[in-house]
Amino acid sequence: MLAGEAAVSFDPVWWGFHVSLNRHAVKFLMNNIDELKPMLKKLHKKNPRVGSIVQLYIELRKWWVKLIDQGTGIRFSSPWLVPGALVPTVWHDGEAQPPPTPPPGDTALWWAAWENGKGWGTDMRFPSHHSVAAPAFSVTNNNTFLCLHRGGHDDEHLYLTVFKDGAWSKDEKLPEEHCSPAGPGMAWHPQHGLFAIYGRKVVSYPLHWTRRSGDGISGTWDQARPAGDAYSLWRPALCVTGDKLVCVYTDTTVGIQGRYPVTWMEMDLSHQPWTWTKPQEVHDGMMSQHAPALTAATDGVLVCAWEELGKVKWIIKKPDANAWSVPQEVPGATTNRGPAIAYCAETHNEVNLAFVTHSGDNSLSLVTADVQDFTNYRVREWNAPQQLPHHSSSVTPAVTFGSYRLEGGGTNKQIVCVHRGYSK
Repeated sequence: MLAGEAAVSFDPVWWGFHVSLNRHAVKFLMNNIDELKPMLKKLHKKNPRVGSIVQLYIELRKWWVKLIDQGTGIRFSSPWLVPGALVPTVWHDGEAQPPPTPPPGDTALWWAAWENGKGWGTDMRFPSHHSVAAPAFSVTNNNTFLCLHRGGHDDEHLYLTVFKDGAWSKDEKLPEEHCSPAGPGMAWHPQHGLFAIYGRKVVSYPLHWTRRSGDGISGTWDQARPAGDAYSLWRPALCVTGDKLVCVYTDTTVGIQGRYPVTWMEMDLSHQPWTWTKPQEVHDGMMSQHAPALTAATDGVLVCAWEELGKVKWIIKKPDANAWSVPQEVPGATTNRGPAIAYCAETHNEVNLAFVTHSGDNSLSLVTADVQDFTNYRVREWNAPQQLPHHSSSVTPAVTFGSYRLEGGGTNKQIVCVHRGYSK
């Protein structure tokens, strides 16, 4: 298909099917749908009741498409049980830069650390690292920080930087095939190295994944491989729990009024070949307008957080369970982007779970909690949101827990946040 040509595709899935029209096919449909009127008049004369139903059906679909169309394409979806449903949703055909366009301003990456009782330190600028999208942030078992991000402005390549010897290393560009209009997801495994996942800039933005074996800091990246039947326009979240690699993402192929189901899949690393499970919704009705976040807590419990109608929700999955539990709301937390989340094991400072959220004025806030029992949502204390002073970002941040050694022995835990800047 050439750019500018009308195209229609049929995509069957296990529960039903999609009929996707690119922007030119939508325009053709809307410009020519009235040509059906003479045929409908004939049908109405033969069978007034059926004719009226068909005419009403077409008029409703025309009105619905006109109401939601953003000039990027429309996808009609139907379950097999009701094939005529054809519910229209906004779809991006991949012909142009995906909306929304990142706001102008500071594309540099910044980072800051927080300690209980001390608050946030100074926001520090990466030396020469830029991104227009949300970065990914991880830490190894020897407390080495890794940041994976796409480039600034029109640069869609992926880059890795490592914090060592008190400074961030020069950006290392991943091989040319690893490109994404959105931010990537990343997770580090002590035996299998560093994993990355991202949406490719083709129709529907299929997720692809790659790995760098060894310590993940040096070596050769694997060739990109499709991540099953998974698609997302936004940054996916990746996490390691035991020998499972888990991905949570917003499935932007199926949506209702700009909100999309939060979906998950996993890959068992204990035996070859490595394959992703079939994607499925985390919880029925769990929808978001932004990218979700994911972390692994104590005893292999997974914790997922997402934005839902301006609130921050979180949900857990026990390691021996096939399904996720019932979603809960983070008290007092609001956000207009996807939140970031991190868990800290073996902490003695009464904080072991952290959320960083994003507000309408591009400021960032921290919500912390002391969770006694993740499996039963038993929280000893929620701490009220604290705004990060003089820290602002135009996109979703990334966060993790780290530690450093004290002069007198022992270690101290800290929350480290990486974010893109913002200039008003």
